[in-house]
Amino acid sequence: MDKIIIIDNNEIQEELEKFIIANKKHILFNSDMDLLSLERNPILKDIIENYESKHKIKIHTKSRVWFFKSREIVRFEAGQGNTTAYLTNMNHSVINENIDQIENQLKDFSFIRIHNDHIINMNFIVKITAGQNVNIELMNGDIVPIEDQRKQYILKSLENHNKL
Repeated sequence: MDKIIIIDNNEIQEELEKFIIANKKHILFNSDMDLLSLERNPILKDIIENYESKHKIKIHTKSRVWFFKSREIVRFEAGQGNTTAYLTNMNHSVINENIDQIENQLKDFSFIRIHNDHIINMNFIVKITAGQNVNIELMNGDIVPIEDQRKQYILKSLENHNKL
């Protein structure tokens, strides 16, 4: 998209939201250049913030609801009766739900369960290493194991994700 001509703010907002929804897996702003271009383009920044506020990941627990932007979560890891969300800012949040319950809430986002204890954001995969054990390396440096019985499903899911 080289330029946007705004004729009617409401109509263009709806069209851009449709575009963002159709292309949400490819819209990530995590480089310095992307952030600079957002700072110089307040209209695009408003559109993205509006989209993200409507499409946050909501993780429901027994006592609260957590809200995350999908581009802020690198992965989830199961613990003893809870799950830890590892975030792009190197922080983490402990959620009082098991990983199965969290997985059910991520169906509309770019997450995949690669191990009984791990769900990852496919947008943060750097490489897959093969050998005696197969692992996925993520942008934050985490290396997460893939369960053997999930390999084919994971490869097919990654192939479909990359086509979008």
